[in-house]
Amino acid sequence: MAANTVNVYSVGVQGPTGATGADGTSGTSGTSGVAGTSGTSGTNGTSGSSGTSGSSGNGTSGSSGSSGTSGINGSSGTSGTSGAAFPFTGSAGITGSLILNGRLNNGQSPANTTTGDYSHAEGSFTIALGLGSHAEGNSSEANGAYSHAEGYTALAGGNYSHAEGRETKTDGAYAHSEGYATTASGDYYHAEGFNTQATGQYSHTEGWGTIANANYQHAEGTFNIADSNALWVLGDGANSGARSNLIAAYTNAVTITGSLQTTGSLNTFNSISGSVLTPTQSAAPSFNGVDGQFTFATVSGQYYIYVWMNGGWRSTELT
Repeated sequence: MAANTVNVYSVGVQGPTGATGADGTSGTSGTSGVAGTSGTSGTNGTSGSSGTSGSSGNGTSGSSGSSGTSGINGSSGTSGTSGAAFPFTGSAGITGSLILNGRLNNGQSPANTTTGDYSHAEGSFTIALGLGSHAEGNSSEANGAYSHAEGYTALAGGNYSHAEGRETKTDGAYAHSEGYATTASGDYYHAEGFNTQATGQYSHTEGWGTIANANYQHAEGTFNIADSNALWVLGDGANSGARSNLIAAYTNAVTITGSLQTTGSLNTFNSISGSVLTPTQSAAPSFNGVDGQFTFATVSGQYYIYVWMNGGWRSTELT
């Protein structure tokens, strides 16, 4: 049997650490893992403070764009229902303008009546029926469009007409009646005074109980006789049953009923046809005349004609 050989080594002192070796090359990327599930939403963060405004830019204005085509007109809306009346009792101070769309009724309401649009009734028992009409006073009525009735039982029936006073009446457009119991019964008629009637177109009557029954005629005085041929009539009647005319003027003549008395001269520049009536006196004239003036007188049962000539009266007896 061979003998075991034991090697005995002595341990030397450790040498210094060697330098680090160079990095190895990177390995190839691994495949992506499966996507994880979405996390829950985080709570909203608080709003940040507003930033400071930027300075204004000074850019030049762009050119105006061309006008667009007009849109199609929309259909008209349906009319609204009329508002309910607004009753007001008391007084109100208004500074500025008051715009009223509708009707105004003030005074003794509800006895006053307004039915025309933009109409106005005031006073006691007044009625404004016409468009834009106005009635005031007591029991007056404005029926025509834009008519005006005022006073006591005045009636403005024609469009744009005006009745004022007591028991006055207008039936025609643009007519005017005023006073007491006057009637303007046609277009553009005018009646004034007491119980007068204008029945001719564009006629005018005034006074008491006068009648203008012809177109463009004027009648005045008292209780004239209606004359459709006259341009102007002066009545001197006593009442409606005793009518008379003192003067009536026509296109070619003037008629005087009764006597014509002059205190001065009566000059004619053309010949006089027909008769000239002068009053008869009961004594010789005592006033001063003018050359050519004459008059008649009955003195002590004798008839004389007196003519003023050269500063005095000259007379001759009539047989």
